[in-house]
Amino acid sequence: MRATRVAAGVIGVVMVATGCGSSSSDEPSSAETRADVADVVEDVEPVVEDEPEEDELAVEPIGVGESAEWEIPEEDEYGDVVEGGTPAVMRVTLDAAEWVGASAEHGTSGSPDGEWLRLDLTVSNVGDAGDGTFSPYGLMYWESETHAAQDVGTLHMPAGADVDTTYRPGQSVSGGIVLDVPERDGVVSYVWNLFGGAVGFAVEVPE
Repeated sequence: MRATRVAAGVIGVVMVATGCGSSSSDEPSSAETRADVADVVEDVEPVVEDEPEEDELAVEPIGVGESAEWEIPEEDEYGDVVEGGTPAVMRVTLDAAEWVGASAEHGTSGSPDGEWLRLDLTVSNVGDAGDGTFSPYGLMYWESETHAAQDVGTLHMPAGADVDTTYRPGQSVSGGIVLDVPERDGVVSYVWNLFGGAVGFAVEVPE
């Protein structure tokens, strides 16, 4: 539609340049008029539609020993993002990923719907200001090339330190979470903001 408006503008220039009525020796010749119009057309910038931005939410899965970072915007007492506020910068390092069975050590019992995948993580707030939270319960999702994303839950917490907590700048905790993953394929992701679909980190499911 914008290209159409530009074309109309050029037509208007032609009409003004050619005009109507009797001719005069002071009026420009047809050749001069065509040259002036050509200059105007050259000066009109082509209309280029904005290219779609890359998916900012997409993250590369991390492997054992690798880390991922994301920012949590500062919010006011009403939960609204503070314009120009200082975000918390969270970092997760994957220390280990393994399939486990039922045991008190892993905090598992009974039978899973799929298989239990234990992720050992080190969670840190590496920002200069602002508290950040890591709350995997209900925010861990699994998907594969053939299966759409679904909540895999975090119903089991292994013995030891609890990574599900609030972190002040400089604080960190190493601990584990156990997910009920449908199959040994695909990727599990931590979606820290469900409303915005913001992914903090992703881990490729081991074979």
